[in-house]
Amino acid sequence: MITDNTIQTVRDAARIEDVVTDYVTLKKAGTSFVACCPFHDEKTPSFSVSPSKGMFKCFGCGAGGDAITFIMRKTGKSYPETIKVLASKYGIEVEETANGIQDLDKDKKSKARVTASTLQAHFALTQKESPGMKYWQDRNFKPETLDAFGVGYCDGSKPDHVDKSDFEAIGAVNEGGNLTFYKRTTIPIHDRTGNVIAWGGRALQEKKDQAKYINSPDSLIYSKSKTLFNLHRASPYIHQKQEVWIVEGYADCMALWQMDIRNCVAICGTALTPEQASEIKRFNGDKSLRIILAFDNELTGERKKGQVAKAFNSALELLVEFGEVQMVNYPKSAKDMADLLKIGVSPSELERQDAIKFLAENTCTKDWIVTASPVAKAEFQDVIARLLARIKKDNVRTIYINDLCTTLGISAREFDKVVKGHRTEQETEEKNRVANEYRFIKVADDYYERIIEHDIFTKSNQVIYRRRKRQELCTEGVEISRLPKFSDWICLPSHTDYQRIIEIEHEGETFRFFNSYQPLPHKPREFELPDGFKKDPANFDYEQIPEIRHTAAFYKHIFDYDRYRNRYLTLGWDWLALCYLEPTQRLQALCLVSAEEGTGKSTFINLMLAIFGQNATKTEASRIGGNFNAMAGGKLIQCVEETKDEKGGIENKLKDLITAYEKVVEAKHQDAKVVKSFDKYVFASNHEDGFMKVGTETTRFAVMKVRAIKDKVPDFEEKLYLEIPYLLYFLKCRKVITKKEDRLYFNPKLWENEALLKLRHASKDQVQQIMEELLQSIWLRCEIAEPVLYFSSQYLKLLMCAYGGKSYEQKTPVYFQNAATKDMRMNYREIPTSKETIELTGIHADAWINQESWAYEKKKAKARFIEFPIWKFCTAEEVFENFNTEAATELLRIVEGVGDETKDWCERLSFFLANS
Repeated sequence: MITDNTIQTVRDAARIEDVVTDYVTLKKAGTSFVACCPFHDEKTPSFSVSPSKGMFKCFGCGAGGDAITFIMRKTGKSYPETIKVLASKYGIEVEETANGIQDLDKDKKSKARVTASTLQAHFALTQKESPGMKYWQDRNFKPETLDAFGVGYCDGSKPDHVDKSDFEAIGAVNEGGNLTFYKRTTIPIHDRTGNVIAWGGRALQEKKDQAKYINSPDSLIYSKSKTLFNLHRASPYIHQKQEVWIVEGYADCMALWQMDIRNCVAICGTALTPEQASEIKRFNGDKSLRIILAFDNELTGERKKGQVAKAFNSALELLVEFGEVQMVNYPKSAKDMADLLKIGVSPSELERQDAIKFLAENTCTKDWIVTASPVAKAEFQDVIARLLARIKKDNVRTIYINDLCTTLGISAREFDKVVKGHRTEQETEEKNRVANEYRFIKVADDYYERIIEHDIFTKSNQVIYRRRKRQELCTEGVEISRLPKFSDWICLPSHTDYQRIIEIEHEGETFRFFNSYQPLPHKPREFELPDGFKKDPANFDYEQIPEIRHTAAFYKHIFDYDRYRNRYLTLGWDWLALCYLEPTQRLQALCLVSAEEGTGKSTFINLMLAIFGQNATKTEASRIGGNFNAMAGGKLIQCVEETKDEKGGIENKLKDLITAYEKVVEAKHQDAKVVKSFDKYVFASNHEDGFMKVGTETTRFAVMKVRAIKDKVPDFEEKLYLEIPYLLYFLKCRKVITKKEDRLYFNPKLWENEALLKLRHASKDQVQQIMEELLQSIWLRCEIAEPVLYFSSQYLKLLMCAYGGKSYEQKTPVYFQNAATKDMRMNYREIPTSKETIELTGIHADAWINQESWAYEKKKAKARFIEFPIWKFCTAEEVFENFNTEAATELLRIVEGVGDETKDWCERLSFFLANS
């Protein structure tokens, strides 16, 4: 199916005059174009195209609509085919979902949208010089505003080529077949993607026996309770400002738009519905949403003391959990936004009040406090407490409690208890509602039952859905026809804002998907973090936080705090924080290696499994990227113990798996399928230098050598599991400290260390390994404080034969030159140069290799030299351990001048020298 993004892009790009010109010769007529109608024979042009409205209209046959409607009518193509035609015309790439969902009503809905578009074009083009135009202008509405909103007029005529049944399908005609909105000005209502789906019809005169507004009835494409007027226009402005104005009617919304308040929607009635509130919830992102209720003054302004407007109170209850809710105070001369337009007052000048405080203060007046009974006062305290209980942030609730306790006549401590009681009730109600609603579900054509799995080690529960046969459920008395139905499964990882049900808009329709990604087995548990952490979370010692002290101590051990301080510890915490806060972010594979026993590698893997529950799995290296890997589908964390990649096949598979957005999974006796990939890998191995074959410049692995735990704590893993709820809250507060620099988030250089270099060295072929060992030994055994060694290829062969054995005697000097320059990427001077070089003494002696120190001489020579820099062969730690402080410091001074290539190496050596 074509994605919503593609459809919207096509709609935005398709200019009506461009599309029609491909089939009809247009002539300019003022701001519009005219031509003979392509849909019926005529000699006098009655076919009009309006670029400003994006519409065409034939006043002869009644045909009308937008660019998509024109192509469909002219060519007979379906809606998707038309989208592809226009996409091709404007060079737009058509994106389609992997799995199309068949909808039996799809054709009917597509036809209904075409009918609505056609009728809207008819209404819009009959608006000019109509009584409707005068009505709006008398209310100070500008033509540009009416044009932007597509305001029209119904004079009773309708497009002749549209069947009565098509009008009936969208509720546009009455029982007699006449248009419902006769002699009314029409305001089109759009769905979220901008399709016309209904109208509001405003009477031009006030009459006692006549309704002021007539609205379209619910239809295949329109549901009043689920639709917010102007949402498709207002969405980008709401996102931009994180603020939304909510008014009652169409005119109020248009007035706000004209007064430059573009982030406005209307509920088209007197009460906000839960479905409409869900539409508002979509904008509630990282920052809290500010909601401004601008209902009519008769509801929220001059009310009798002690009364609560039903619409205001119900809207407040639905919206308060999304962010800050404010209300506006109108001047006495205005009852709504349309009145402000008429009297010339800007909405930005109006006073605003916090809605909850307004409700409390305007109810608890002095007279009410005297006359109200204790029961009435307690009931109203419950009203406010229920509202506060819906607020998610603890600190916001605390501020409200402290501010309102005096007004409500209750102590802050007692009021806090009442609020917490209502929070518990709401959480229980929500759990029961979800439990009852989704115990049995139907996804596509299959049925599932929710069951609970209990982990005896972590003491946590996991919810899973097991497939059931339809006949079995019927036998057990399950009402199949009443089960919640979903189009398909979807895997959408999220931990801080988890959603079990995902709704996706497509071609004006809403599809419901059931999220196969599981909620975490533990929920964050709030606690008071130390002031030191709040001031400087990057450098604070997390082991000083009692609630997570065991986890913090364990992380210090895993990322070798004693040796490197915060260098890798910060990266380790960030790696975990990204897994929790940004689960779709791709990351380097974390590899824990050590030949020692009792290091905590397995404990780390068990901790990952406990944190992420069914979203993590333990597998074998042989299964990575292999056949029958269905157990890895949809998992966030892939843990692999005792890895040993002797054949060197794992890295090539991991290259794609770590960086890919999709992967193929396959189960036995089932077809392979493509699923979204967001895998994070954790490897543990006893083979420090050979658990995996990697490239010499690989950037996909973060390798840490883990030392044995000295002082073991009894039941340590159980203590880690008990801290998980606090750990999750801590990660949410700590966030990610390191800035993103790569598609795998971290700059690969940040993970460079001795363990990774050792792995790279062990992955090289034998001649490279021996040459690197030789060069390393020359520096360390000779104690040469030179930043670069220069050897000719002839002398390099001599050294390699002495160090590597007689097998190299048959090799030519060019062989070693190629190994150094092509494979190891050493610099080679093509022109002979005079240099002071190192020549080892006693090089042919049998005991030379085993000697602890080697003797050498410095000699002047002229040759084509190969350059071997120290930072390529000796780690900063080896230099620090084998050179005296004075020599290491001097070497650092010289190497620092080389440039960015040696930056990390110099930083490590500086660290060792500073902490010696």
